Amino acid sequence: MIDRLDRMLGRIERLFLWTGCAFLTGLVLLVGAQAALRYTTNLSIIWAGEVEILLFIWSVFLTAVVLHRRMGHITVSVVADRLTGRTARFAKLAVSLGIIVFCAFVFAQIVRFWPILGFTTTAILEIPNTWHAAALGLCLAVVLAQELVTLSRTLGSESEADS
Repeated sequence: MIDRLDRMLGRIERLFLWTGCAFLTGLVLLVGAQAALRYTTNLSIIWAGEVEILLFIWSVFLTAVVLHRRMGHITVSVVADRLTGRTARFAKLAVSLGIIVFCAFVFAQIVRFWPILGFTTTAILEIPNTWHAAALGLCLAVVLAQELVTLSRTLGSESEADS
């Protein structure tokens, strides 16, 4: 079960990586077009700012999931690197549980404010702000699933070490 979930998370990671790259490419092209248009004609694309914000939010959250799965975030691991055995497993469990609690808390806030977000839209394209929150909610769900895999494997390695 955990191995199947891990394989599925691997596929999701690849999808998020390429989608995040595509969104980032679109963002760079749109910002470049904006800059060139302003410089050459003193005009701008009126809706570009709204799309740029949406692309930026989605690319950040999608690639944050990729970094989390690959354990590529910037960390200060001076203490964790010195831990061994049970202490290291306990620290890993504590971090996983902390991430799970954090994800649950933030997800609860998204659910709490979801009805309000549905009524507010961007000024020009009228994109509902739920699209912004959906990026965070989707990514939190994937991070939560990854942490359940990590937690399960950490607990499994502890029971193997005891036997």
